[in-house]
Amino acid sequence: MNEKKEIILRYFNEYRTRDQKILHRLFHLRFYKANERIYQPGTPAAVYYIASGSVGLFKQYDKNPPERIQYINAGHWFGFSALFTAKSRCESARALEDSKLLALCISDYEELSKNNPFCALKIAQSVGRELTEELSNIRDEYYLLTSKLTYANILV
Repeated sequence: MNEKKEIILRYFNEYRTRDQKILHRLFHLRFYKANERIYQPGTPAAVYYIASGSVGLFKQYDKNPPERIQYINAGHWFGFSALFTAKSRCESARALEDSKLLALCISDYEELSKNNPFCALKIAQSVGRELTEELSNIRDEYYLLTSKLTYANILV
C-alpha cells in the first residue's frame, strides 16, 4: 500500500470506501523540510491537511519581518479560507519541522463538489469543525486577556 493511501485510510476512516478512493485521486501528498515555505501571499489556493509535522502561519505587518501568527500541528487543516472565499492569501505558511501534508487544490474541490457533493460536504464539515474550534479558542483567549487587562486597570 502506498503512503498517501495509508494516510487517507488513517485520517479519513469515517468516509465511505468509495469516497476514500476519490480523495486518494484528488489529494496530493507533499513533503516539506523544516523551514521550507509551503505558500506565500498571493499564491494559488489549496487547502492542506497536516498528516505529520507542524506548520506556522506568518504575516508581515508594515515593513517588519514576518511574525508567526499561528502554530498548527498534525491532524489539523489550514489554508481553508480558500474553500470559502475568492480572496488571495494574505499570510505565508512554512513547515516548522519536517512535515507531510495532503493538499487539495480548489479546482479539484470544485470538481468534487459537482461530481460527489456528499464527499465535498464531509470535507467542508471537517473544515467547519476546525473553524468552530478555532473561533471558540480565540474567544476564550480574548476573554482571559480582557479580564487580565481590566484587573490591571489597563482596560476599562
